[in-house]
Amino acid sequence: MESKQPGQVFTAHARTVFLDFLRHTPNVTLAAKQIGISRRRVYQLRAKDPELAADWDDAIGEAVDALEAEARRRAVEGWIEPVYYRGEKIDEVRRYSDRLLEVLLQAHRPELFRRRHELTGPNGSPLPGTRVIQIPNDGDRLDEVARILRETGSFDGSDAPSERESGDPDGAQVPE
Repeated sequence: MESKQPGQVFTAHARTVFLDFLRHTPNVTLAAKQIGISRRRVYQLRAKDPELAADWDDAIGEAVDALEAEARRRAVEGWIEPVYYRGEKIDEVRRYSDRLLEVLLQAHRPELFRRRHELTGPNGSPLPGTRVIQIPNDGDRLDEVARILRETGSFDGSDAPSERESGDPDGAQVPE
């Protein structure tokens, strides 16, 4: 398929180069730059050409499969990292990525490893007098969680950890 805009020609060769690049780096902007076409233009071409759209999806799928295989390798097989002492290499250690392993398990076994669990009553109905909230892992939204818990009468602040327990000089107090 050829584009009518000057400098935006999408020849058979350009299509092949574009799709090959997507197979290695699933980044549409970079793939479009490889053939001198704007990102917007390749999306326009995709919208008009179902065969291009299918080949595009396949190429990105292959690239993501390769990324997943690398993540698995790093999580399960690990990598060798040199150990230095006073500027001299003295040994090597094998490192693993627990975080990548966790992400892979969440992706492939979400029923066991997802972060959010929903409790329900009979036949999937809500539990009486409950409200489902997702508590953030990183603590950035602690104030919001505390507000919701206060509104529901589930938290009055008396269980907040002390400075000694939390390491926080403010004592991890929940603002009123």
